[in-house]
Amino acid sequence: MILIPGYNPGQLTLQGTNTYLMGTGQKRILIDAGEGKEQYKIHLKQILEQEQCEISIILITHHHYDHIGGIYQVLELCPNAQVYKNLDHDLQSDKNYPFLLPLQDGQIFQVENCIITSISQPGHCVDHFGFITQNQEWFSGDSLLGGSSCYIDNVGQYFFSMEKVLKMNIQAIYPGHGYSITIGAQEAIQKQYDHRKNREQQIYQAANGQSLDDIIKSIYPDINDEYMKKFVTIAVKAHLTKLINDNLIIFKDNSYFKY
Repeated sequence: MILIPGYNPGQLTLQGTNTYLMGTGQKRILIDAGEGKEQYKIHLKQILEQEQCEISIILITHHHYDHIGGIYQVLELCPNAQVYKNLDHDLQSDKNYPFLLPLQDGQIFQVENCIITSISQPGHCVDHFGFITQNQEWFSGDSLLGGSSCYIDNVGQYFFSMEKVLKMNIQAIYPGHGYSITIGAQEAIQKQYDHRKNREQQIYQAANGQSLDDIIKSIYPDINDEYMKKFVTIAVKAHLTKLINDNLIIFKDNSYFKY
């Protein structure tokens, strides 16, 4: 496995998007494609020349631009590569890539010294997939980051997805952003799961006739950056939606109340 950085650092992308070249033979698999930075294409070309290989399969974790935006760059270098992504949700962004092939839960991809199984993992977003190798290495996309927390669109789906992975005896985690976790991977997954459960409990306890803004202020008192607050708001609303669906709280008069 060779990590090729996306050269797109930022508040949400951390040091940038991690992409991974898998296998050892003349044909390789690439997990994610960055967002289209020129330095990424230059670096990828150098790696392909050094390894004397080409990419035959591109696996996309999800539709966010920092993971899918570099597909055309990769195809300029490897025009015969097949690109797989979850297409079940008719996302507008997928229409920019009419050649995408449907990715299915449990689908197996193989090149020399690498067997990858796809795993449906919605939660961060509706179309999110992860990938697990024959050595129980989890390429987690944005379901779990190295050194930070991801935001979540659907908390119920996220918990279900993480429970699936917790049963898989994961040996190492290679995330879409942040550092790799090669020691204590299973513990890291449990820690992230517990963190989200604790956050949900905090939000539930804060629902005493509070507005969304009041709940955000009580849970994240130090967030002043408007850009980051936008994503915190998405996460808190997702937790509140789950609590409503679980019949634990109700929403009325622009406020949230426990039953």
